[in-house]
Amino acid sequence: MKLSTLFHDNGLQHVKGRHLDKVIGTLAPGQSQRIDLKVTAAEEGRFAPTVVLSANDVEQENRTLDLNVIKSRLTLSREGHARRFVNRPAEFSTRVANHSIEVMKDVHIVETLPPGVMPVGEMTKYRWNPKTRTVEWIVSQLGPGQFSDLKLNVVSDRAGELKGKIEAVAANGQRAELPTMLEVQGFPALKVDIHGDDKPVAVDEQVSMRVTVSNQGSAAATSVQAMFELPPELKLVGAEGPAKFTQDGNMVTFAALEELAPSEK
Repeated sequence: MKLSTLFHDNGLQHVKGRHLDKVIGTLAPGQSQRIDLKVTAAEEGRFAPTVVLSANDVEQENRTLDLNVIKSRLTLSREGHARRFVNRPAEFSTRVANHSIEVMKDVHIVETLPPGVMPVGEMTKYRWNPKTRTVEWIVSQLGPGQFSDLKLNVVSDRAGELKGKIEAVAANGQRAELPTMLEVQGFPALKVDIHGDDKPVAVDEQVSMRVTVSNQGSAAATSVQAMFELPPELKLVGAEGPAKFTQDGNMVTFAALEELAPSEK
């Protein structure tokens, strides 16, 4: 025996397509078999999939179902920082709301954080699972027209468009889903270290110093140029570096480097 299901439009969707065949095999007299078919309701409206049961390539029964898909009365919305810098905290407020005329109980809200994003601050009002990278809240009850605001502070250790999602489900089966995205940017942070001999020197004696410029930020620094002004009492004898230098009076200028990557010197 074979069970065939045909979806006539895109309102109901299955990962294997719009025409599904399920081989049941042999059923003895009086025997029955239950077959569960999970589909996704992609849009609101009435839909009429066709189910055909056949045996030995002969149609035994043909039924058209009448399914009415309505919009979920459980909704999710979010407010907060859409753009942040690396390692700078971002605060979000997620609102879960009941737009039905019935009480919704045991509303579970789960947010999946993208790699690199971690919750920070007080964690007493939600549960954080680092293995699944999920934050979970439970709202015991939402009356008709009521909502609950859920606070979350996060920080990211990497740059990029970091995508996640929030899912909510109530005990009565009402569901809601909301995609999330945090645009995180890195930033350069240049540091100058000067190393030299602090001992006194005699007149006309040469003295040397080393100047190190490093990028301790999270993004590349571009067009990095070093300039030094010598006091009138000192005369330049020579200089070396990753780029050529020019001297104009007491001003020594090295040609700009195109880029200095993070952690590079």
